[in-house]
Amino acid sequence: MKLATTKTECVEKIYAQAGYLFELGFHDLSRRLISCLKADGGSCFPEKHSKKSDKKKDVLKATKAKCMEEVYRQADYLFDLGFPSLSFQLFSCLAKEKATENDPESFAVGASLNRLAIIFLGGYGVEKNQNKALLYFKKAARFRDSSGVINLALFYKDDAKLYKKALYWFRFLEKEKKSCFRGEATIELAKMYFQGLGVKKDNRKAKNFLEKLRSDPVFDEMSEGSQEEAIDLLVSIDAERRVGKGA
Repeated sequence: MKLATTKTECVEKIYAQAGYLFELGFHDLSRRLISCLKADGGSCFPEKHSKKSDKKKDVLKATKAKCMEEVYRQADYLFDLGFPSLSFQLFSCLAKEKATENDPESFAVGASLNRLAIIFLGGYGVEKNQNKALLYFKKAARFRDSSGVINLALFYKDDAKLYKKALYWFRFLEKEKKSCFRGEATIELAKMYFQGLGVKKDNRKAKNFLEKLRSDPVFDEMSEGSQEEAIDLLVSIDAERRVGKGA
């Protein structure tokens, strides 16, 4: 589905998804979304009568998940357009939905939790709050949201007392074949072993991580900056070994 280019278009698309959710029988979620838009000054949304759907439960949940994903995309785009407060309300609405890691709705819920954490961490439209940011990163990680996991690991890495937790989540991502952040997590692991953060300094392990990454197809999918970081780190490890300082 094509992304909107203005706030009005984003809101119209979210209204449409809210209406569809109502017709599918997900009234509470629909009403919460509409309330967010009305609170931001949106026009009234026509009330709809509940229709008994003849779709099976698993099909309903899959359709609900697609609606939620579209709302998430539009909320994310509203954030980029400079409307963090409305985005915050929409992400909060999606994050309240009950779901498990294996439910179709888990992507939208996990991604929304990660975005809420970013909003609190940066103070975008809200007061900065690291404790709330950490809480939402943890919740996002429970849904195995890749962005939430890498952000949680990086959050832990900023505190020497939490290096072990950072290592745990970097290792988790490094083993996740489908994660889009597997390459970045591998680089972070190599850096921690090279610098001896939370583990005994081990240049050999650090180099093994990087060499394995360079032979992995995911390396070609990484950004140019991440690729250069991996190569530069390999050069640093080899240079240190040559002068006899490496492990």
